Amino acid sequence: MTCSRCVFIRSDQAMQHHQCDFDGDQLVITPASRMPNIASETRHANQENEYDAVEKREKVDYNKATDSNGDRKYTKLRQIAVAIAQNKIGWVATLIGRVQSSAAQPGQPESLFNQQKRQLLGKLFDGLQIEVDSPKSATRTEDHHPTLLSKAKQWSEQHPSYLFDYKDDPRLYKTVPLPIGDGTAINCIAREAVNPEWEPTRLKSRHRDEFRYLFESPSDLDEREKWEKHYVRWAQDIKERYRERMGEIHLECGGDSKAIKEAVSKLYESLRADVTETWTDPEERFLAASAMWHVETANPNLEVPRKACKELSRQLLIEFNLEPEYERLHEAMPKDTYVLSVPFEEFELDGSGKTVRDKKRQPVGKDLAGHWKELLDSKGIKYEATLHPSLPMVNFAFIEPSDQLVGILEKKFCENVNDIDSLDLTYRDGLGRTKDVSSRIVAPADYTWLESQNQTPKAALVLNLFTDEICQQLQTFQFDRAELIGQKYNDLKDVDFSAPKWRQKTLTFEVGSVSGSGSRRDGSAIVLLDGQELAMFSANSPKLPIGTTFKATIEPSPKGSALILNINPSSVQLIESVEELSEVAPTPCQERSQSVSPTPCQNKPPSQSQDIAASPAHLSELLKDAISEAYNQTGETTIPVGNWTAFISKSRNNLRCLVRDEADNPVLAADLKTGQVIKKLSENSSAHFLKYILKIDAELASESSKFRVADAQL
Repeated sequence: MTCSRCVFIRSDQAMQHHQCDFDGDQLVITPASRMPNIASETRHANQENEYDAVEKREKVDYNKATDSNGDRKYTKLRQIAVAIAQNKIGWVATLIGRVQSSAAQPGQPESLFNQQKRQLLGKLFDGLQIEVDSPKSATRTEDHHPTLLSKAKQWSEQHPSYLFDYKDDPRLYKTVPLPIGDGTAINCIAREAVNPEWEPTRLKSRHRDEFRYLFESPSDLDEREKWEKHYVRWAQDIKERYRERMGEIHLECGGDSKAIKEAVSKLYESLRADVTETWTDPEERFLAASAMWHVETANPNLEVPRKACKELSRQLLIEFNLEPEYERLHEAMPKDTYVLSVPFEEFELDGSGKTVRDKKRQPVGKDLAGHWKELLDSKGIKYEATLHPSLPMVNFAFIEPSDQLVGILEKKFCENVNDIDSLDLTYRDGLGRTKDVSSRIVAPADYTWLESQNQTPKAALVLNLFTDEICQQLQTFQFDRAELIGQKYNDLKDVDFSAPKWRQKTLTFEVGSVSGSGSRRDGSAIVLLDGQELAMFSANSPKLPIGTTFKATIEPSPKGSALILNINPSSVQLIESVEELSEVAPTPCQERSQSVSPTPCQNKPPSQSQDIAASPAHLSELLKDAISEAYNQTGETTIPVGNWTAFISKSRNNLRCLVRDEADNPVLAADLKTGQVIKKLSENSSAHFLKYILKIDAELASESSKFRVADAQL
């Protein structure tokens, strides 16, 4: 008999140690080496059990089960079905997991804790066996352990269980890892495999106003006035309705997140219906989308509160305290933390110790929190930097600081206290209204290194109401202007770009990265001219990635010290991770098909099909020209291209074309008015399109052959 890959087990051991019976169960064996963590927690055969053996009680027939009065509990089959469905298997199993993974309370003796936990788990194991038998027995956990479930729940509330306490935390593995300090086996995967490899994302959310350029307002003054009067005003009314209803929803639902989600979903459905009913014309709907985008991405005027925060910060002292139960950004559990609170600015002093004043005799401030950041970075000190909740200061929360550092800072700053009651926290906004600084702390604009404790606003209203329009704009968007700031801080600070010699002069630029400055700008994108640092992209400007080269003219911005680059879109060259395919110049065809069925010239050389296959750029131009010709002849805005479809849309001064494949994925985007290919065909799309071209070519050749035969016969 062949015994290869067979495992034998004694029936008595299978029954006594492996929970086997003999009613058809199949035993599956896996080598312990494949599951070392689980194997280390599993008792071996004949090894002494940690918990008492679970007693398998006699099963009670549902037809014989009685209540406290001795009457039959179940007299109908449907009553039995409901009783079986209402078992507590999941509840008891969850309580077992919570108790097993729980940790001792602070100061609780470990031996006492383990003894109590073992006793509670033994009863829970017995309760689980009772519930598992519920389809075959009318007995329930409460019949043998009346208070067990309430005691287990109370235990889980008194003793932390990190897996169960934090598994639904929205921060988990986004900004914080799972706490694993209890050392229990249930957390071994997180402790040994996940947490050592995990780190918080380095991507930072940009404010929504930085993307305002995606939808431009009409350039014509009359059209712009109409747009602002009708479309923008409509968008403002919709947003006001949205805000009012959202406030009502939160008041009605309180902290019930599920109810809030359902109510918000109904609100969006109602608003989407209003949009569909109001804007039936596609061009008008696009203008409405641009107006809503304009309203949602409006740049809040922060200059007045920012200036007020700077001025107030100069009156504040640096504080250093041990904050109990401090909520860290990248740790789930609060922890006692040393926090250094540094004001945004301090008064600048001259050599004699007097405050420096400007031409208007106003005190001059200089950066203080930024200076402390650079100092801590230079010493390799780890921290989390966030805004102070009520004062214009930066909180540097230290992560495992040395005793020496704590001693130095305590000696210098521990007695400093900022008395809020003695400070004037008010300022006047642009409309002359009195505002409180503490109600809105606005950091200096260049404090981009601060970590946010709050989510960046997401412009959810416009994203939900005009999803299709935004997707279309993202697919076809192309910019030809960019704004640069900070020339005066870089290599070309002395160059006057308003001089006549720079007017309409096309220059070659490159996007590099700041390095070697030792400041927080290191790694940021900066535009280079002839290898010298010119300026950085402004926050509200479209941006190009590091490594890009392009041609543009340069001129001063009418707004102030910024620079405007007028970019030639066709000159933009992005950095490639792989060597670019060689571009083959297209062979001009003398004739074109009257439908969108582009075909190679009849007199092409035999190798041209291979050349076309190697050139997505050529095929993209061919497809774009064919669609343009078909549109000019028919005026249709939906044009089939084999099993693809081309969609034509007009938006202000553009005539955009978007081609989608059978799965509704965009494969090509172009501006038919300028002839610019915005998104060229990919390698796969090119191969698909080439096959379509050759098929059409073969069909035309076949038809031509038939005509030649007919001519010969005539």
